[in-house]
Amino acid sequence: MSLLDSLNPQQREAVTTINGPLLVLAGPGSGKTRVITTRIAYMVEQGIPAYRILAMTFTNKAAGEMRARVEKLVPGSQMHISTFHSFGAWLMRREAEVLGFAKDFSIYDTDDRDSLIKRLMKELNIESAFVTASAAGYAISDAKNRGITPAYFASGAFDPKTKAIAEIYEKYQGALKQANAMDFDDLLVMPLELFHKHEDVLDKYRNRFTHFLIDEYQDTNTVQYQVANLLARRDKNICVTGDPDQSIYSWRGADIK
Repeated sequence: MSLLDSLNPQQREAVTTINGPLLVLAGPGSGKTRVITTRIAYMVEQGIPAYRILAMTFTNKAAGEMRARVEKLVPGSQMHISTFHSFGAWLMRREAEVLGFAKDFSIYDTDDRDSLIKRLMKELNIESAFVTASAAGYAISDAKNRGITPAYFASGAFDPKTKAIAEIYEKYQGALKQANAMDFDDLLVMPLELFHKHEDVLDKYRNRFTHFLIDEYQDTNTVQYQVANLLARRDKNICVTGDPDQSIYSWRGADIK
């Protein structure tokens, strides 16, 4: 039985268009994930090595389901299918030293982040009644997901509360570096910084990955978009699938534009 036998004409066109950029827009239950997993299997069938394919989505559950579906179609392929954050962690474990971190860096969760911010607020004499550690943490996380650096954040801080958060943000990034740690958002931000500052490293991963697939593309934020854009810009073999009406991550910077 051919991979294409169970597909309708539109799905078949999406699966067999494997070179160049491709945007697949489809509503709930229309088989978007089936298209993307069948497309991966078809690419391998057409001679594209599995290790040159990078597929990304937004939750561990979705990535796990995609991996399981691909494994059924292409047993033993072991291709790179993950969330954006997991890809960032994988990349930084290999390249952290280029940005001045050791490869065994710690990854801080929200509690670790807020605990560090509380300590820094004491050092800066910023009262929690004025701005809480969790509020500062949320603002910093939002800034990172929108690609806003501490310096840029500070340049737009005009009211006392935003100025205090800008001061915390700058100290926080320095403290993370000193502790050889990254927070969850840095797993997106640091790969972007790495690719912007070190073109040789970007070329290395452009040579490794030549075909890209992103599921649930409507949930991409600024930093995720820029990472994908940099990686795919040379060969332009990128397929994204999504449904504009299902965008649910605007609270963490997802931008339908």
